[in-house]
Parts: sequence; structure tokens; C-alpha cells
Amino acid sequence: MNTGDTNTALRRMEAEQQRLRLQVRWLSILLVSSLALFLVGEWLRWKSSLGAPVERPGELRVSRLIIQDEQGRVRGELGLMPGAQEPSLALYHQQGQRWASLAMATPPGAPPAHQSASLSLHDESGKARIFLGASGRDNGLVLYEPEGHPGLALYLDTDSQGLVIRGSDAPRIQLRYTEHDDARLSELIFRDGQSRPQAALQGGGGGGALNLYRADGESAFRTP
Repeated sequence: MNTGDTNTALRRMEAEQQRLRLQVRWLSILLVSSLALFLVGEWLRWKSSLGAPVERPGELRVSRLIIQDEQGRVRGELGLMPGAQEPSLALYHQQGQRWASLAMATPPGAPPAHQSASLSLHDESGKARIFLGASGRDNGLVLYEPEGHPGLALYLDTDSQGLVIRGSDAPRIQLRYTEHDDARLSELIFRDGQSRPQAALQGGGGGGALNLYRADGESAFRTP
């Protein structure tokens, strides 16, 4: 065998060694991947046997999600309300003031237990401007004054519906329609700063009536 044949044989051996090393490398990767899949499958089976919830592919489970812009400012937040177990979604202005929120909340003027699904819209300063609430018990829309106080409210509950115009301190004008069994009553009520009635105009199946009240809320005149 001459030198050329020797060099050719050596090159073939080196090529064969490289091919074998490549095959061994891919075989090792395949074995490691198979082992990892096997271990993951066994872990999911063990977790399922303990009664724990199994995370399925395509699911992302978190208790709070925060969205930031390129400057790192919080622009959106999805999570549970502080001190409650109800979910909420909040959007924020660039300056950090709340812009809009969707959550379970208590409508303005309602008892704390009367929660409803609510949509709240705010202005650039973070003051509430519009509140929309809905539940199986009642529904309502509230418009706010520039100072942030509720100014006008439309509501609809199980046996009545109406319109309320508020001052900065209390409801001042109320237009209400009540329907209970066979009785139907329409009312227009004017109130003072302490929410005491000052005048009331009523109309129903039995006719109309006008009531006037003294400053202390006691009836002063009634017709008929």
C-alpha cells in the first residue's frame, strides 16, 4: 500500500467517525427527549391521582396579570379585587390614573351587599364619569358631575323604575314609576338638601294627588 492509499483510507475512517459521532449525538438527544416526555407524563399522572388540577396545553393560570407599555408604565391589570374574590379588569392612562374598569361592585347609593356587574368610565384625572351596573335584582346607569359626585341616575328594579337627579349632597328630584300586583303609581318628588320631600305629585288608578311639605318634612297640604 502506497502513501496515497493510506491517506485515502485515513480520510474515509475520519469521515466514518464523524458520521458515527453525529448519529450518536442525535440518538442521545432522542433518548433524553423521550425520557423527559416520559417523566412529564408520569408526573401528570401522579398529580391527577392526587386530585390536583391538571394544567392542559394551551392554558395559562395566573392570579394577576399586569400589562405595561414600553416605558414600563402599568396600562392594564387583570386580577382579583383587593379583599374580595371577584375578578376585575382595569385600564389606566399614561399618567397612572384609572381610565376604565370592569368588576363586581356596589352601585352608588346602594347597600354594600347589593353588588352587580359594573362598568366604570373615568376622565383624564381619574374621576368617575359613568357607571353602568347590572344584576338579577336591578340595573342602573349613573352619570357624574365634574366634581365626581353622582349627578343623574336611571334605575330599573323588580317593581319600580325611575330617574333621580342629585345635588352635591343628596337626591333632589325623583321621577318614579312603581308597579306592584295591580297597583300602579307614578310620582314626581322634590327633596331638600337632607333628602326630605318638599313636594310630591302622584298619579295612579285612583286619580292624582299633590302633596306639599313643611321644612321639617311634615305634610302641609294635600289634594284631594
